[in-house]
Amino acid sequence: MIDTHCHLDSKQYSDLPAVLDLAVEQGLSHIIVPSLTRRSCLSVKELSEKHSIIVPAYGIHPEEGKDEQLNTLEQFLTPFLKDTVLGEVGLDYHNIFCPVKKQKQLLELQLSIAEKLSIPVIVHSRDAYEDTRDIVRDFDLSRVVFHCFPYGKQEASELLDRGYFLSFTGIITFKTASEMREVVKYVPIQKLMAETDAPYLTPSPYRGKLNMPYYVEYVIRTIGEIKEIDFSDADEQLTAVARQFFSL
Repeated sequence: MIDTHCHLDSKQYSDLPAVLDLAVEQGLSHIIVPSLTRRSCLSVKELSEKHSIIVPAYGIHPEEGKDEQLNTLEQFLTPFLKDTVLGEVGLDYHNIFCPVKKQKQLLELQLSIAEKLSIPVIVHSRDAYEDTRDIVRDFDLSRVVFHCFPYGKQEASELLDRGYFLSFTGIITFKTASEMREVVKYVPIQKLMAETDAPYLTPSPYRGKLNMPYYVEYVIRTIGEIKEIDFSDADEQLTAVARQFFSL
């Protein structure tokens, strides 16, 4: 199993070695850990150097961009991004903590770095589909995944036509998420990924508790049920997709 999106540098993980030991025991081979800020880039790098199971991704989240200095960002990020992953980056209009204009500038700058380095990109998009789509498609990017995909079949179809990947969280295990499960059913498994987005979005049956990377099992199981394949087959196919995308 691979958790393709998990914020293990969160302070909520007070005993991270124990969390990682459990992840290995439960069968995880890799955990992709994206950064959110410059400080987070440093902490994620440190974690990846200490724990081989952690695969780092580096970038500035749109909600964290208000005080970001754009004129020094490329110089800061480029050393981190050689032979790795840009993420998570994007647009978020749900809670506009950073002005929309600056979010767009931040996204464009970071995508230009990914384009130069030919590295994969993890995209965050919330209540900002059209703007995110339009900006991302202006760049020649090697691999793009829209993580925690929050939109419908029409949006999924447009992104699949561009060759992008879509990733889903524990939300698809919720009883109220029937429309999202229909999107999962629509998307070919060769374009799907499973993630926890931990410590957020804990899947059933653990809703209300701290999310853990090994809870990705429940996302994978649900994808298998939707696709009418058993867990081992779903895990094998989703793992292959993640390995290829992240060059694992």
